[in-house]
Amino acid sequence: MKKLTLIVVLALCLLVYGEANGLLTSQTASAFNPAVSTDKSKNTPKPAVISETEPVQQIEYLDVEPGTSKQLFVASNGVKVPYVLRIPANATPDMPIIFWLHGMGYLGKNLPEDYGVIHKANELNEERFIIVQPTAYYGWHVNNQFKAVMELVDFITTEYRADSNRVLLTGHSLGAIGAWYYAENAAEYWAAVVPVANYCTIRPKAMCEMDFAVWAFCGEWDNYDNRHGSEDTINMLAEKDPYRDVRYIEMKGCSHNDMAEAPYTEEFFDWAAAQYR
Repeated sequence: MKKLTLIVVLALCLLVYGEANGLLTSQTASAFNPAVSTDKSKNTPKPAVISETEPVQQIEYLDVEPGTSKQLFVASNGVKVPYVLRIPANATPDMPIIFWLHGMGYLGKNLPEDYGVIHKANELNEERFIIVQPTAYYGWHVNNQFKAVMELVDFITTEYRADSNRVLLTGHSLGAIGAWYYAENAAEYWAAVVPVANYCTIRPKAMCEMDFAVWAFCGEWDNYDNRHGSEDTINMLAEKDPYRDVRYIEMKGCSHNDMAEAPYTEEFFDWAAAQYR
């Protein structure tokens, strides 16, 4: 009896030692442990198979699904910047970006997903741009908002591998004032600036020293200062540099509020796609 017990103990020790050190074949191990399969096909991991038609590049490139979504960016100064992001279905690296700054009516409010430039891009099936529409709490250049938004520009450009030489800035009403301000204080960022429904707040000399394209819009029924202030600025820029792409359009039949979306036509998107810094 003692001999039989000793033999069983030795056999178990051999089993444990052999499995731990890979000395037993699958057949030997299965003799001691029926749970171990002798079918090598069941124990050998199969390599991952990737279909040739699977859009691997697009999956690796995007961190969010194509389409429109609400996001939140927290800047290094602690300012939180909610924003609406539209990624085209055919997104690829080196796409241009359009940043749109809203007017006073949406300060500190929940910006709708289908509004502004994004709404017009959806209507026109425009798929050539990443579009970003941030929200400001008190204004576009107060309470460290400017620094936070510029960090958002850097983040979007890097995160989605966009073309930093094709970043276009536009804004409506208070957002147009913000666009003029950002044009002066971060001129090196923009391929083009499109202020809508507000006059230029930048020092004329500073504007003349910049070389990005400018297309200003106002509605026919907007107030006198907005219309003539914008037109006078564009005329001054054209006079200083006849070769610079500067334009002014007064849109017939449009009020101040109409201009939140009215300028963003097929002609606008075609022009925007051609802008480089």
